[in-house]
Amino acid sequence: MSIPLTLFLILIWAFLIIAPLNALAEEVQYPYKDFNVKSVYQLDDGKIIYIEQTGWGNTIWEKKNNGKFKKISHVWFVEGIAKECPDRNLKNVLFVAHKEYYLMGGIDEDAPIRIHDLYNTQPYIDTALGSVPNMKYAKEWCEFYKPI
Repeated sequence: MSIPLTLFLILIWAFLIIAPLNALAEEVQYPYKDFNVKSVYQLDDGKIIYIEQTGWGNTIWEKKNNGKFKKISHVWFVEGIAKECPDRNLKNVLFVAHKEYYLMGGIDEDAPIRIHDLYNTQPYIDTALGSVPNMKYAKEWCEFYKPI
């Protein structure tokens, strides 16, 4: 068999494998044109969570089965989503940093990371389930989802 014929057969074979996979790929219809995806997580129950980077923080969205997006909440910075934290009996919790202001002005650059229920629509400091000093500490006792 000559090299051009072998190359031709490899290209045909690759096309027959890749083309159907590409046809099955789902095109995501974001809520608006300038939607800036920071990360995407698929939860154990099959739900897909999108973290959007905006000019003023991160917005958390859930993609519904019909392809539409539902806004869950908005925070300053998402550090991660934990599958579970067995010591505290927590599942699907959000680790976030809030923009905390000092009374006389300025912000706390090293604010603790707060833990919230993923579906808390208003994850503020006073609704936190707890806090951790950093993600290294959190990863010692929680199992986290990896972005897809």
